[in-house]
Amino acid sequence: MATASNLLKKDYIALAETAILQLEEQGISPSIAKVREITGGSNRDVLPAYRHAIDRLQERRDRDLKAPAMPAELEHKLSELWPLAYECASREFRPLVRVAEGEKERAQTRVLEIEKLVSEVELEMEDWQLRAEIAENLVAKLERKNSELRHEFEKAEVRLAERAVIVRALKDSIAVTP
Repeated sequence: MATASNLLKKDYIALAETAILQLEEQGISPSIAKVREITGGSNRDVLPAYRHAIDRLQERRDRDLKAPAMPAELEHKLSELWPLAYECASREFRPLVRVAEGEKERAQTRVLEIEKLVSEVELEMEDWQLRAEIAENLVAKLERKNSELRHEFEKAEVRLAERAVIVRALKDSIAVTP
């Protein structure tokens, strides 16, 4: 048998599928190890091919298991019983439907309440954001005013220092004059 390394992936899947079918015909439960014995190759090659082959075989088997057509006589009897079954089911499930409808209405009411609360919170958030912006503007204005006042204060200190020098000089000149 050809080795896995010489085969394309789809060829190896077909090879794995054939090995699985051979094992099943012999009454042996297919496993990865047994498929690898038949096909050769490594676990790296066998494992994905085995899984894919098992899936393909199962899909084919599922397709082949179609239900036969319903006999006409049975179909006729069922068509007579269907309205009665539907009426009985409707009668039995009507209370459950009412309960479910009530729960649905309560849930819708709750959703509306929550949406209203969300809307109120959003409006309140907008209000607080506006207040925060106003506060930030006031803080910026106060900082500018504070800066201006510091600048004026520094100028005043310089003028005061200049005048203090003049006053000292005058005092010194007065003290020196007899």
